[in-house]
Amino acid sequence: MTSGELVLDSRDMLDEDFELIRRVQSGDPDSFEPLVEKYQSFVFGIIRSVIHETSDDEDLAQEAFIQAFRGMSKFRFNAKFKTWLYRVTVNVCLNHLRNLKRTKLQDDEIDFKAIADKSPTPDRTHEKSEMANVLGRIIKTLPVKYGSILHLHYYEDMPYEEISEMTGMPLGTVKSHLHRAKEKVRHAFSDAGLMTGGK
Repeated sequence: MTSGELVLDSRDMLDEDFELIRRVQSGDPDSFEPLVEKYQSFVFGIIRSVIHETSDDEDLAQEAFIQAFRGMSKFRFNAKFKTWLYRVTVNVCLNHLRNLKRTKLQDDEIDFKAIADKSPTPDRTHEKSEMANVLGRIIKTLPVKYGSILHLHYYEDMPYEEISEMTGMPLGTVKSHLHRAKEKVRHAFSDAGLMTGGK
């Protein structure tokens, strides 16, 4: 696949999202359902990178999509829907944390890409599974600014530039937060007696 084809595919996906949003704005609420189906895994991933209790996942995802649907009339097409939805989801999570009076989260490397990779390796499947579970738990203890960036970079495979656009953080801040988050996770893995190393 050529770079031109990659750009075209990305543009087609963007146009598809925008077309669905225009339909919703024109009074067709059913056109929001394809957006929910397309981005529900993304929303759940963001929620799990911010909120400690996984029992709240479904309620928060539902609330995020409700807020997104209610805000459709204000969508101005000057950003990707995915970027806008990320911010809606994070705001829902932060409101949830404030309501529970849990805004102070513990600041608690690893080959992140290898752990986040869901493809099995015969000789290390069990070890990777254990490390992935520990990583998931650790991410949930990190402040939002660290946990969400870790999730976007390693689980959503987003480059720094896209994370900067999505979160509204300067590129240098994204890199700095990611570096600090990785250091915190490295120490946590070391304390847990698990292997470290990698990028």
